[in-house]
Amino acid sequence: MNELLTAASVLLAITGVLYALWHDDIVNAISMVMPQHKEDRGEFEKKLKSVLLSRAIPLLMATLCIMLVYLPPSIGIILSSFQGYRAFGLEQFQNYDSIATSFVLVEVFTSVLAIQSAVYVWKLLSKLRASKR
Repeated sequence: MNELLTAASVLLAITGVLYALWHDDIVNAISMVMPQHKEDRGEFEKKLKSVLLSRAIPLLMATLCIMLVYLPPSIGIILSSFQGYRAFGLEQFQNYDSIATSFVLVEVFTSVLAIQSAVYVWKLLSKLRASKR
């Protein structure tokens, strides 16, 4: 379990750094004001596509892959804990495993990053579609 936690933590740290580095670019692209006239939207669309393809989608893919890789063991840990608590009640706290709990917490943080990244991709795509109208 220690190796699994270490690997998940390192991957979360890497995606966290990417998120921190790219967040401002993504948010700035989302908050850009679309020019009124369709003829004037070339640079606007170019910027949206650039951020979408070079920042938002890679971040989404990275966080989704990490989340999906570690989801099965996290679900197993959670189910095992619930079964133990159901069978033994509060006595199950004697078997508390801080490493397993930390692993699940890392999975939760990765999932939050993946959800936020998906929202960013959706917003950028929506803005890009709206600019085509």
